Amino acid sequence: MILGIGTDLLKINRLSKVIQKNPSVLKRLFTSEEILCAEKLPPLKRKAYYAKRFSGKEAISKACGTGIGKNIGWLDMEILNDKKGKPVVQFSPKAFQFLQKKFKTKEVFCFLSLTDETEYAMAFVVLTN
Repeated sequence: MILGIGTDLLKINRLSKVIQKNPSVLKRLFTSEEILCAEKLPPLKRKAYYAKRFSGKEAISKACGTGIGKNIGWLDMEILNDKKGKPVVQFSPKAFQFLQKKFKTKEVFCFLSLTDETEYAMAFVVLTN
């Protein structure tokens, strides 16, 4: 059963300027593993990487129906890629328990699609049980 859907579109340079102005924002928005993966990329790909994950987290929060706040924060969602490049979402235990309670289910699966083009990053999410 579908529990929620969410989408987000972001101008890549908008986030890039925020990061450039205040690099410490990275640690508030992204997990250490996400940052480690980004640092392995060339600068242009790194900008898109961060923008897609930011957009992905926004889309996830919309699908959850919570927005980003006390129940699910930026660091409660981690978006990494599997061996074939598919984005995979991992919720913190706190966020996962919140979602179980909110949706009255033991299972919550997050299907995420990320894409980017020269200026934009986009994410689409479907939550199911």
